[in-house]
Amino acid sequence: MFTDRANEQGAMIAKIIQGKGSPALVAKVQANFAQWLRDHWNEDEGLALAHCVRVLAEACGGVRGEWGTLSGRQQSAVVWFFSLMCLPSPDSGENDAAAFYRQALASGGLANIARTADLLRGQA
Repeated sequence: MFTDRANEQGAMIAKIIQGKGSPALVAKVQANFAQWLRDHWNEDEGLALAHCVRVLAEACGGVRGEWGTLSGRQQSAVVWFFSLMCLPSPDSGENDAAAFYRQALASGGLANIARTADLLRGQA
């Protein structure tokens, strides 16, 4: 289960993916991400992303699970999407990663999430 803030962030990202995102909505998603970095990671994006990699890899089965089937580029895209959507704190990361993975499985798996992230980032 995600926090209210993550649920709100996810709903805004869904609108953007559906092509219903205004520049103001995109700015709000970006502002939420920046606030997350300030609130939980002392603005250290590298530390935040390292935490996200750790909890995601574990939740997704590590090198022997679905995580291990992804290329490095796909893993990077999934980590980016997870951090942007879930805004996990140091305390909630494991639970958020498990919930994210369950949601990923329901929507076609991690490779599909990586493609969605690439589309959102304009890298597809």
